[in-house]
Amino acid sequence: MYAHLRANPGSPMAAALSTPLALALTRTVYSSCDRDPNELLDFDSSHAVEDHLLDHIITAAYAPAPGSSGQRNTDEWQRSAKQAEVYLTYLATYLHRYRERDLVWWLMSWRLSSRFTGFALGIAVGLLAAFTMIGGMSLTGTEFYGSDGPAVVMMIGFGSAILTMIVWYAVPGESPGSLSLRRHGSLGRLGKGFATGLRLTAILIVPVGAAGTVVLVFSGKWTEPDLAGYFMPVVAACGAALAISLALAVHAWLDAPSDHSKKASPPGLLHQDRTSSLAGALAAGAVLGASAAPLTILGWSAAFIVFSGLTYGPAAPSAAGFITERFHSNAAYSSETAGVISTLLPAAVFALLVLLTRAWPRFLLLRLTLATRGKLPWNLIRFLSDARDRQLLRQSAGAYQFRHIRLQERLASRALAQDRALPTRVRTGRRRTIQAATAATLVLAGALAVPDTSPDRSARDFMNTGDVKYMTFGPPGTNTLITVNEQREVQQWNTKTGKEFTGRRKTIPYSDHWDWPEGRFESASDPFVAITNGLLMFFYDSDSLDEKGDRLSFSAKIFPWNGTEWRNQPSALPGEKLLAEIDSNRRDQLKIDWDSDSQNSITWRDTKTGRRSHCKFHLETSPEVWHVSDDGEHLAIAIDDYVIMRTFNGCKKLDPLWFGYHSVKSLALSADGSELAVNADGITRLRTLDH
Repeated sequence: MYAHLRANPGSPMAAALSTPLALALTRTVYSSCDRDPNELLDFDSSHAVEDHLLDHIITAAYAPAPGSSGQRNTDEWQRSAKQAEVYLTYLATYLHRYRERDLVWWLMSWRLSSRFTGFALGIAVGLLAAFTMIGGMSLTGTEFYGSDGPAVVMMIGFGSAILTMIVWYAVPGESPGSLSLRRHGSLGRLGKGFATGLRLTAILIVPVGAAGTVVLVFSGKWTEPDLAGYFMPVVAACGAALAISLALAVHAWLDAPSDHSKKASPPGLLHQDRTSSLAGALAAGAVLGASAAPLTILGWSAAFIVFSGLTYGPAAPSAAGFITERFHSNAAYSSETAGVISTLLPAAVFALLVLLTRAWPRFLLLRLTLATRGKLPWNLIRFLSDARDRQLLRQSAGAYQFRHIRLQERLASRALAQDRALPTRVRTGRRRTIQAATAATLVLAGALAVPDTSPDRSARDFMNTGDVKYMTFGPPGTNTLITVNEQREVQQWNTKTGKEFTGRRKTIPYSDHWDWPEGRFESASDPFVAITNGLLMFFYDSDSLDEKGDRLSFSAKIFPWNGTEWRNQPSALPGEKLLAEIDSNRRDQLKIDWDSDSQNSITWRDTKTGRRSHCKFHLETSPEVWHVSDDGEHLAIAIDDYVIMRTFNGCKKLDPLWFGYHSVKSLALSADGSELAVNADGITRLRTLDH
């Protein structure tokens, strides 16, 4: 070969070896590999000589050093060299695709990840959250959220999946960070994180709120249930948004930009970002877990108090007592297990979502995906460091580069020539759509006129009566509301002051005709009706049975509010519970029939004048809580947390009345139907109705 070079200084081999690159490649290849350098004489161009050397440089880099023992005659190092060539070819093709030299590990994550990674990850996180909640309840034997438990579990799983997908696709690849506890710049990082939280939550809350506004506007007149269903969840969501913003502020405070100077190395940056990611995610999850439920409950309670003040008048229950009661009654704090689940599960999900915004977790998922497909090794950073030690790569600050650009080009060109699979094409940002949709929704909502929302009724006070099973207004002019709780205690309340009359409380004794269980009322086939004169009880005579065991006669007793014992009530019509509520002076004149089996309707008939009214209600189920005014003209029906009012004269109805997201326990109408008392969640509200 030397003789040929001297004799032919202008030959392709001589031209190729005149460059430092080809000379270095020749020395490496032929000193490490068992090859004859005279094969270089067969090429007809210097470029072909360089290509030949580049094709064997990886094998030479992995070959044992000359004179070493043990693996010279084995094929283990050859398998390693071939596998390394596959990996380096994939990386060279990736860099060629993006016209880059720097191999930056955090940019690879969002460039090379499959477009379906977010969907798969979302489904996995959703299933994990759902099964974690189910497992926690199963291990502790807790029936969290009662009969709504399965629906709550599904909502948590579905919500976790959707949020994971949104975070994955909405947040682009981030640069690595480092853990920082320095005071310098703390306020700036806290403010940046808090502002980020507000923006992110606004993207979710504002479109939903605007859409709700549009729906309510086009639906016509707003009723109290509609307003409550819109206003209170939005304010509660703002409480949750505050918790998220605080958590992101803590995360941003712990995260500082990494040092990208020449001293930084890819392994060092990866280690810094891993530490920062884990610490920041755990801190953010802890803050959210500790604050989300309390701030949401506080927001809901504040909205309730404000909404109550706007719709029920200036009087309101004690704010501190009301908020405390909300914490005790909330399902998230119904038991120790519920409290743990309500704290740890949101904390874990949020910590995971925060992790997905960082460079290290995304790089971890990419490594798992590409290693499974055989494109890159699992420990990619170690492989790249080893390739640098073998003089195939070099380090440039926090990135790796192919030591010779010709090697990168050669590997990429060979892959393209062999029609190998290319890395996934970069996905350009299309995430501005949601911002444009939000702006359009806000413009539309702002352009629409808000309809008249003033109620067609006035309102009065709250009374802290506790849970009430039965109640009725006292005789007209006495300003009295009489309540019976589940401990059979009779209490009389001043409707003007909202205070209990002193010296009038009593306990109803057991009756010989009805086994009234200790501490509770019989829920099935309730035999009691509260009327102006007292508590009326219907019962069957135990001795009047036919041959089949069916009861033949029906009687009633009454416990007068001003008495001490039960007495017979001969004027009560057997079985007519609706009619029993009407003033005894008109029971002979009015006839009311309730048809609850087919269409939930009531027929009202005046037996003296022949006046008749038939009102349909279109209810899905028969109501269990209702009351008729003493004049027989008005009917109040409770459906969960709101009340429907009907006037028999023309079947006129009022807008539904809302009573605070808690099922109505009992209600009462005054004699003329102008006042309504409703008990829900331990509070009785008095309302003046405008019929």
